[in-house]
Amino acid sequence: MSSLRNVVKRREHKERAQPRKRARKGLLEKHKDYVLRAKDYHGKERRIRALERKAYFRNPDEFYFGMVNSKTEDGIHKTKADQKKHSAAAMKEMNRQDIGYLSLKRQVDAKKVERIQQDMAFTEAAAHDSKRKHTVFVESYKEAKEFDEEEFFDTPAKLLGRVSNRPRHADLAQKPVLHGPQPTKGQLKKAQRARELKYKEVAAREKRRVRLAKAAAELEKKDRLSHARGARQRIVKNDGTVVHKWKR
Repeated sequence: MSSLRNVVKRREHKERAQPRKRARKGLLEKHKDYVLRAKDYHGKERRIRALERKAYFRNPDEFYFGMVNSKTEDGIHKTKADQKKHSAAAMKEMNRQDIGYLSLKRQVDAKKVERIQQDMAFTEAAAHDSKRKHTVFVESYKEAKEFDEEEFFDTPAKLLGRVSNRPRHADLAQKPVLHGPQPTKGQLKKAQRARELKYKEVAAREKRRVRLAKAAAELEKKDRLSHARGARQRIVKNDGTVVHKWKR
């Protein structure tokens, strides 16, 4: 009988919603919402009790040399041992290596962007841009009115919209264009998605190249400041750039 009891469909008990008269009070809390709120509340209680216990058993005479031999600069924990680990000449050499590495990564990104743009055939995409126009100048208004694009460019009317790879009638007569099967909607959608991903990759690499250029400029500035002598004044411009001026 127990097995038959499980087969029979039972009534599904649903939690009621907020009554219409209490709609101003917002959504009615469900049991799953209460469970999450209770877990969060008790978790905070446990953390507070742990902190209270740690503070209660704290040794007021506790001391270790890390308290005086370390400090935090710009959110980075630094110790005196780290500062004394490398000499000034070694730090300058590492700084130059960092500048060279950033320059190398900038060149790699630039070549990658150029390669992607060539693969995407931007010239074909630009053919659909309405802002690009081919202007032809004529001698009179009559010539402009009787102007024939197909005759002037010596190209079939179907191929006039192309910016590049626009064959002439003589070329088509020698080697006719072979038309393959028309792509399906799924193939067109997949190609459009791939093109959008390429655009995003180009934009991301351009932003990264700009950030690398700023980082390299900052390292070069630090390298030059390390060789400079004399009292200088640090000036911050409105755009956030920092300029150093030396007193004469």
